[in-house]
Amino acid sequence: MSDESLQELERTLRASPDDAAARQRVVTLLARAGRRREALAHVEQLPASRDLSNELWEGELAGLDRAFTLPGAHEVEDVALDPTGALLAWCSTRGGMRIVATASGATVLARPNARVQRLLTVPGKVFWHTDRIECLSPGEERPATRMAPIRGASLLDASPTGDRLLLQGTQQEGVYTWPNLETLLERPCRMEPPVVSWETQHLIVKGLRGAEVVAFPGGATSALEGRSSWQGALGGGLVARFRPGLVVSSLGRGWTTTLYELRGEVAIPYARPSLSGRFVRLVLGGEPVRFELDLETGAVLACPDRVERMALAQTSDDRPGKVLWHPRADLVFQTRRGGTFELRSTQGHVVKRLPQGAAPMAWTQDGRTLLVLRGAGEGRVWVELWRV
Repeated sequence: MSDESLQELERTLRASPDDAAARQRVVTLLARAGRRREALAHVEQLPASRDLSNELWEGELAGLDRAFTLPGAHEVEDVALDPTGALLAWCSTRGGMRIVATASGATVLARPNARVQRLLTVPGKVFWHTDRIECLSPGEERPATRMAPIRGASLLDASPTGDRLLLQGTQQEGVYTWPNLETLLERPCRMEPPVVSWETQHLIVKGLRGAEVVAFPGGATSALEGRSSWQGALGGGLVARFRPGLVVSSLGRGWTTTLYELRGEVAIPYARPSLSGRFVRLVLGGEPVRFELDLETGAVLACPDRVERMALAQTSDDRPGKVLWHPRADLVFQTRRGGTFELRSTQGHVVKRLPQGAAPMAWTQDGRTLLVLRGAGEGRVWVELWRV
C-alpha cells in the first residue's frame, strides 16, 4: 500500500474518527512499515485490540536498550522514578537522598544526611518523608515542606495528581490534602496499613470479618464481606483481595467477582495482581496469566486454563520485586534461570533478557523507559535508564 493510500486513510479518519475499519487498515500499514509507535497510537483507539497491541509492543520492546547511566556506583535502599520520566530519586542510610533530572543527569536536590523513611512518586512529583513530609516537582529549586498532622506518621500513598496523601501514625490514620494537610478523613488506626481508592475516594481498612470501606470526605461506611489475607487497590476503583482465591470488587459500580477459588491446602498468596485497562494480570507458579473483565458488570470475559492449579503452585518468585508488569501491554519481567530477568508474554515468548545482576525497578507511564539497578559489587549498584 502506497503513502498516498495511507494519506487517504488518514483523511478518512479525520472526517470519521469512529471508522474502525479504516483505523485497522492504517494500523496494518504502519506496522508493516515498521512504524510501530504510530501504529500503537491508533490501535489503542480500536475495540478488542489488545492482542494486536501486545504484538506491536513486543516488537517495540525487543529494542529496549541502556540509554543512560548515572555516574558512579551508589548505595541504594529505596528508589523511585517519576512516572513521567522527568525525575529520579534514591536514598540510603549512609548516603542520604538525591534527586536527579533524567534529561541531563544533573542533581537537582541532594540531602547527604537525610534519613528517609519513604520515597514516593506520582506524575511530576517526588514525595519523601523524614521527620517531615516534603515534595519536589521539575523546575522547582526548593521542595515544599510540611510537618505531619499526626504523631508518628508514615507516608503510605499519594493520589495520582499529588494533591492528597494517605498517612498512618501511631494512633490515627487518614487522608489529607497536599500541601495544606487539611483533614479529609481521620480515624483510629488499625494494625495493618489501609489502602485507598483515589478514583472513588474510599479508604479500605482490613477487619476481622471483611474489609471496611470508608468514603472521604464524610466518612460513610460500607463493607466488603469475607476475611482476606491481603488486599490492594488496583486503580480504576477496583480492589483485589485474597480470601482464599482472588476476588475483585468495583467500589464505583458495586459488583464483586471471583477470578479463581482455592480449596484444600492453600499456598501463600505471593502473587499480586496488576491492572491495565480491563485486564487483570499476575504471575502464578511462574506463569504470566491474564483475566479480562467487563468493567461495567464485573463479568469475567476470559480467564486462563488451569488457573486454580497454577495458583496452588505459587512461589516466592511470583511476588513483587521478582515480577514487574508493563503498564500498557501484557508483558512482564520475571526472575528466570540463574536470577536473570526476562521480559515475557502471556504466551511464554521471551522478548528481552537483562544482563546478569540487572533488576528492573519501574516503568514510566508511557511504557517506554525502564529504571534498572545493575549490581556493581560491594553493596553498590549502577542506576540506569533503558529506553525504546
